[in-house]
Amino acid sequence: KYSLIQPSLSADITSKALSIVGVSGVDKVYDGMTGASVSGSASLSGVVGDDDVSLDGSAVFSFASANVGTGVTVNAIGYTISGSDSANYTLTQPTVSVDITPAALTVTVDSGQSKVYGATDPTLTYDISGFVNGDDEAGLDSAVSIARAAGEAVGGYTVTPSGAADGNYTISFVTSEFSIAPAALTVTADAGQSKVYGATDPTLAFSMTGFVNGDTAASLGSAVSIARAAGEAVGGYTITPSGAADSNYTISFVTSEFSIAPAA
Repeated sequence: KYSLIQPSLSADITSKALSIVGVSGVDKVYDGMTGASVSGSASLSGVVGDDDVSLDGSAVFSFASANVGTGVTVNAIGYTISGSDSANYTLTQPTVSVDITPAALTVTVDSGQSKVYGATDPTLTYDISGFVNGDDEAGLDSAVSIARAAGEAVGGYTVTPSGAADGNYTISFVTSEFSIAPAALTVTADAGQSKVYGATDPTLAFSMTGFVNGDTAASLGSAVSIARAAGEAVGGYTITPSGAADSNYTISFVTSEFSIAPAA
């Protein structure tokens, strides 16, 4: 009384996703570029049975960000699949993560910076080495500060850079020495000093040029001495200043002539 008709249905067979295994990211030092490297040998994961599917192509790996970070994502493009059964699969490009560590940057104070005692300090200068991929000082998260140890006397003073910071660099600082050299000071015996034969010598006079910073003769480490060559006959006698000394000055002395004129 009955006959059976077998059912007829329809359904979709979707492609199976394949993944790539066997590669891992290689950590690198910040270089300002997104190019990445991997290690290992790539292979397919997920192929069914003896299906004919092969991994082909040449992959290019790149960071999602060039900046320093931990677990920075590295994406790949370029892998393909081939084989008679490859149409039954879709390939997911691999994603790995690596660390980008800071590059080394050095701020070094320029050597040989100096001034003469009493002068205004020049603008202190420095050099920065270690920038990569076109980075420069303007791109730092915070700028370099530079200052020298306080003091205005002749001597050496340490110049110290500081302050610079940037997430992509580990920054080190190298100091240098700033020197203050003695100023020139001249002690000159006054010209035209004289007496008449038989008279008592006048107080010998001199002038000083070159004082700075409000210094005076009273500021010297040792005072000026002045004397003339011995003799009381009519004629000329050299007046010689000497003795003055001070660590902030290089002192030179200029003689003059003392004359004894005939008495009436």
